Amino acid sequence: MSSSAPRPQPAAGIPGRVPSRRSVLVGGAAAVASAALAGCGVRLERDSPSLPLLAPRQVDPRAVALYQEVRRVRDALAAATAVSTAQPAAASEAGAITLAGRLATIHGEQVEVLRDRIRELGEDPDDPARLDAAVRAASREPAGPLLPTLPAQRLAAAQAQGLTPADLGALDQLPRDEAPLLFALRVQRAVALPLVGGTAPGWTTPVIPIEAQAARLVSVFRAAQYGLEVAAARTLGPVRDRLLGPLTWAGAVRNVLEPQAGTRPQEAPAGFTLPFPVADDASAVRLGQVVLTQLTDTVLAGVGPLAGHADGLVAVLALAAVAEGQAHALGAGLRAFPGLRRR
Repeated sequence: MSSSAPRPQPAAGIPGRVPSRRSVLVGGAAAVASAALAGCGVRLERDSPSLPLLAPRQVDPRAVALYQEVRRVRDALAAATAVSTAQPAAASEAGAITLAGRLATIHGEQVEVLRDRIRELGEDPDDPARLDAAVRAASREPAGPLLPTLPAQRLAAAQAQGLTPADLGALDQLPRDEAPLLFALRVQRAVALPLVGGTAPGWTTPVIPIEAQAARLVSVFRAAQYGLEVAAARTLGPVRDRLLGPLTWAGAVRNVLEPQAGTRPQEAPAGFTLPFPVADDASAVRLGQVVLTQLTDTVLAGVGPLAGHADGLVAVLALAAVAEGQAHALGAGLRAFPGLRRR
């Protein structure tokens, strides 16, 4: 039985029935026992035996959200593994198999981090009976989506999990403490989705409902512009064209966000400090990669302050996913946890 199942009502609540003296005494004893244990700071561990006078311990909502996410990542891991271990029917499939292998490694890392965090919250990630029931009680969703049977289609569908319009509209319901990790995983899948044949989410114009956060992002994108301008200025030809796309995008985002910042003062950087010398095409492209991955990380730093604002959270996810995708287009590797530092 789910730990969130309703407790039986006392006999007094049944019309036409008078509670016996024994039922009243037992009910009173249960209340006293519960209050005494709560006052002493005693709580039931997950594997404690069931006691008749105490309600079972509820699953922490943070653990519910993390377990729901680990199920998605496990789906993606299984799908990527199936593709990566397949025999290529043609030379053109070799690249897809290599990409799937990289994704399998990424998803394996993600599963372990999620499992560790669930344990930190006092739950066993390998206890599906308890945690599946908690997920159903919290969201009333089925055990999981039905994914296609063909490996390539299954991989694309697995990467799309958590990125549907309904999922994006519910970002404000994610536990604030776990939001940075959960957003990092969604950014990773949003970047990988078009790479495996899926359709990237249709991002809308970013709306940041808190002026202070809009002003912060204006400064962030202005700094990114400086860096991309330096990178583009140090090269010519096709390489410069590759850098102009992200540069144009960063300027357009800044123009959209500036009116949303209101009259708040915005920090205008005097210049851009190069992290390394840029003297040729290769170093210019590398600078573009660094600027865009740092942009992803800095944008995602705004997840916490925007908690509870669905539009703002969708905007942060979209901006981070686009920046990370452009960094990958310039040759940066796929990251398992964009925006987070591994300890």
